[in-house]
Amino acid sequence: MVAYLWYLLVEKFATRAPVNVVYAVARFLGVLRYWQWGGGRRAVRRNLAVIAPRLSEPRLIKRRALRTFVNFGLNIVEFFRFARFDREYFETHFEVFGEEHLTESLKRGRGAIVLSAHFGNWELGVAAYAARGYTASVVALPHGSERVERLFVRQRGQKGLSVLATRTAARPALRVLRGNGVLGMLGERLVGDDGVPVNFCGRRVLFPKGPGWLAVKSGAAIVPTIGIRKRDNTFTIISNPPILPPEEGTDEEKVLTITQRFANFLEKYVMRYPELWATFFDFFTEQAAGKRGA
Repeated sequence: MVAYLWYLLVEKFATRAPVNVVYAVARFLGVLRYWQWGGGRRAVRRNLAVIAPRLSEPRLIKRRALRTFVNFGLNIVEFFRFARFDREYFETHFEVFGEEHLTESLKRGRGAIVLSAHFGNWELGVAAYAARGYTASVVALPHGSERVERLFVRQRGQKGLSVLATRTAARPALRVLRGNGVLGMLGERLVGDDGVPVNFCGRRVLFPKGPGWLAVKSGAAIVPTIGIRKRDNTFTIISNPPILPPEEGTDEEKVLTITQRFANFLEKYVMRYPELWATFFDFFTEQAAGKRGA
């Protein structure tokens, strides 16, 4: 109940207050959360030490870690401002590069998986394509509170996005793809223990199996996509050429190939913009391949 009331309050504030006030408060709350949440702060610093070894001085790592929390605060208020984001907003605040890769993928008639990560404001990536007329669904981890989850689903629905719950998404996701639809997914954080070992930022870690499995089973193309926040809170959305399921090999080998190719794509952006990767746990320890027997 407390969480629901908190998110409801954030929604009311984010949609009614002037945008400059909304962003100022979001930055303040990000800084406050940085100092209040010691475990998350230390985890972000450890992740930064791996992905950005050039930040060898503690003060540089602390600065980037603080930016990570501030960026996440901005993400939250933007999510709850969805009601204010019309087509004109997406046209003036987003530069989209690589839309042709999504268009060409759909011409194959097998659907497309727009695969991103917890980077930038991931909620807005598929929403930007939905604003351009694409019919899209997203796979999302349900919140523990049913009332909060209904609120989240409503927020995404305002941008025309249908929501598929992560743990029961397999069959409905295949239906979306077999109907030549667009499916938005996040591809680097495990839900459960079913992971694929990949090389990422110089470490051997596990990425989720789901996106690669769906691509292999449906024949859909994966369109790697990333959203980069700029200083003025506009975004650059970049979609890469599609990753197609390999024609040869076992299903397991095909999934491994697809997942590694996505890991390579993500690594480039995580290492270039480390403060935009919103990962508040010790990723390289908790998702280490050896830890889970992969």
